Amino acid sequence: MAAETHVAQAQAFLDGTLRRAARWASLEVIEELIQRGCRPVPKLVLDLVKRPDPITALKVIKLLGDKHGVDVAAKVVDQSGACPLSLAARKGHLEMCRYLIEKGADVNRGDQNNETPLFWAASYHHAEVCQLLLDSGADNNHIDKFGYSPFWWAVHKGHLNVMEILLRDRSVDMQATNGWTPLFRATASSAQWLIARGAQVNHVDNVRKQTAIFFAVERNDMELVKVLLRHGADINFKDQYQQTCLFYAVNLGHTEMTKLLVEMKADILLKDLGGRTATDFARKNGALPRAESAIRYVEAMAEPFEDKQKKRRGRPGQASPKKAAGPAAAGRRSNPPRASTTRKRNERPASQPAQGSKRKDSQEDDKGPRKRYRFVQAETNSKLTSKQKKLLLQHCPFLAR
Repeated sequence: MAAETHVAQAQAFLDGTLRRAARWASLEVIEELIQRGCRPVPKLVLDLVKRPDPITALKVIKLLGDKHGVDVAAKVVDQSGACPLSLAARKGHLEMCRYLIEKGADVNRGDQNNETPLFWAASYHHAEVCQLLLDSGADNNHIDKFGYSPFWWAVHKGHLNVMEILLRDRSVDMQATNGWTPLFRATASSAQWLIARGAQVNHVDNVRKQTAIFFAVERNDMELVKVLLRHGADINFKDQYQQTCLFYAVNLGHTEMTKLLVEMKADILLKDLGGRTATDFARKNGALPRAESAIRYVEAMAEPFEDKQKKRRGRPGQASPKKAAGPAAAGRRSNPPRASTTRKRNERPASQPAQGSKRKDSQEDDKGPRKRYRFVQAETNSKLTSKQKKLLLQHCPFLAR
């Protein structure tokens, strides 16, 4: 019993030595170890595929498969569930992939994310490996656990030549389960490629009711946003919360993106379902301090817009000067309004100037400030902003009494 245990331990040591040698040793060393009692097992193929030198790795794999009868196409996987063919496709080892396929490796075997070797080849920009896998029966419509096909990953990485191979006769607006199209995950270059082939820039998804520009703004991809806007993306499109992409740019603190959207005519006064503007939403959502500079920029840009809107609407209870005067009086100076016959509280008659005041102040009080004071009286029902109040108190100090 002790002898059997000793033999088993010795064999385990030899097998471990062979696995370690498979990661770095030469073909001759590995062959010598096999001759001295190390057992070649299918698991060795995983170690060989991960070697940095694919030429030596392929030679050893052929040695194991052709000379020692190892099943190199066996269903062995690493900790992520990837088979040797997936690892070879990821590294772009074309000849190794070809040999494994010839030995019967499954081209549609998925890992723990249900991603086949074609996903790895497309994601890592190995066009020739993609073509080999497709010619060997790889499923181009296979969907991973995230709902994406190999074409999506090529679009996401911007691999145009791989996209050309994988698209074939398929639609560029193929939808995932959430309603996204490949444009939602595109880069600037792949977006141009998709749009040139008819991709819809204002397609709305099924989850948040957003378009591709929302996702580009969230990723802070300014080049992609420029491409989408250049091809007709709606910059003021509202999602299910009635928020535009500007809300997300400000809330995430993407200051340069915020400036770009405002320059491209994003409406900074639009409100969401809660009646909040983009800056209000960012503040109430706890986005400070990361969004502070973006908020300051939008507020600074919003002031002239708000002033224009106020001028356009006019003040409540007061007619426009031109409308009140009429066309005949447009070029004529109006007569000063009559003095009020009712004395206001704390107001002294003109014949009783304040002690120590001069006659000049009294005259000025009759001409200028009283006229402004009557204007303020006419506006008692309107709400004045703090700026307007400050301006009035500057010109009419007696209003502070």
